[in-house]
Amino acid sequence: MYLSELVPLPWRILKTWERISLNRPRWIAPCDAVVVRDDAVQARLIALGDVALVRMPTDKAVGRFDGVRSLLEVADIRVANLEAVVTSRRQSALKVGAGMRAEPDALDTLTAAGFDVVSAANNHALDYGPEGLADCLELLSASGIEVCGVERKSGHPRCITRTVKSIKVGFLGFCDDVNTAAIGMPRPCLWSSEAVPAIVAARREVDVLVVQMHWGYEFSLHPLRRHRDQARRAVELGAHAVICHHAHVPQGFEIWQGCPIVYGLGNGCMPISSYMIDGHPWADRSIALEMGLVQDGIATVRLHPLRLKRDGSPILLVGDDKSALVAGVTQMSARLRDEAFLDRCERARLVYETVRLVAAVQAAAVQGGEVLEERVALLELPRQQSLIEFLAAHPRTFPLAGALRAITAARRAGNLPAVLKDQTLEFTSVLDHVREFYQWRDALRARLP
Repeated sequence: MYLSELVPLPWRILKTWERISLNRPRWIAPCDAVVVRDDAVQARLIALGDVALVRMPTDKAVGRFDGVRSLLEVADIRVANLEAVVTSRRQSALKVGAGMRAEPDALDTLTAAGFDVVSAANNHALDYGPEGLADCLELLSASGIEVCGVERKSGHPRCITRTVKSIKVGFLGFCDDVNTAAIGMPRPCLWSSEAVPAIVAARREVDVLVVQMHWGYEFSLHPLRRHRDQARRAVELGAHAVICHHAHVPQGFEIWQGCPIVYGLGNGCMPISSYMIDGHPWADRSIALEMGLVQDGIATVRLHPLRLKRDGSPILLVGDDKSALVAGVTQMSARLRDEAFLDRCERARLVYETVRLVAAVQAAAVQGGEVLEERVALLELPRQQSLIEFLAAHPRTFPLAGALRAITAARRAGNLPAVLKDQTLEFTSVLDHVREFYQWRDALRARLP
């Protein structure tokens, strides 16, 4: 079964429909600022989303953030997710997929913009192996930039702290996917059972705790229902703010128990490639998050809409474009309370990803060797485990979950090719049942505010 079979209309028609829907007027009062508590702000934090300093000529790198310099200059702390590892290594550690890297000179653009903390917990952190990540950490440290989202040698998440205006701010970072072929330390923190005690422990050591999450799937304007619930759980455990990214498009935000959760900032600085253009019309739209800090939490939240130029440089949105994005984010934020809507979006996306996953495993089986090993190893990561749990919850797709678990166990046992051959018929027969769960209209709605 091919992905095209899931949608009854030609893709070009759906894309046209999508663009018209994105640009239509919205009858909702835009909201880009919230007073969380009536306390005087003591310090300001500015957060950007995914920053990939790729394909940057050295002579043009330093000014890449000039378009948002007015925002960055008034902040006391500047943070982002560093999407592409910074290293001089040329040999990717990946057998599956494309690696992302940036030249060491590209760090000048972060230091010139005054960034203080970046998260390295993302799916590209080990594209050039632990050695590439170690290079990156060393270069960032030499530049005076702290890194969260990297495990300690003990295997536990490490909380990075910065003190500004007598407020001790802590940062944790987690992701749900990474290159499994890269074995060794350092490595990024996965969103797992270790995250719970890490958040609880970090909260005891700081005045304000900020948790960054790199998870979910690309080009959806709404988070998975489970991620909404898990982000809220992070707040209940002690996080004062949860900042999410990876979708490459902005998503909604909410105040949960007096703490902001921003479900997607979009791209903070990333070249707008053909992949991005094809992925979603709002891949060049982004949010700079401003939070007003007080001694024991967040007092204010403000969203600054951005647009990315073709080279990835962010600039402030103005006029009708700004109003349209703020209205869209406001509508997406209201959707966070619609659990039935989020469930439908999640189901459509997970069915889509199931078809992609099975096709990828089948293609890797043809190649065999390290490619197959790496592809199946990905099934053990949180992102794929959530998908398998979804399949296991439905009687008709339970056999497919069992097949994926069987080949995962076979890889560890060393008899993957034989077990995979036995499961081939299971893959083919059960995919028809998977298709029955797919509602293309829900998949389209997940890409609209």
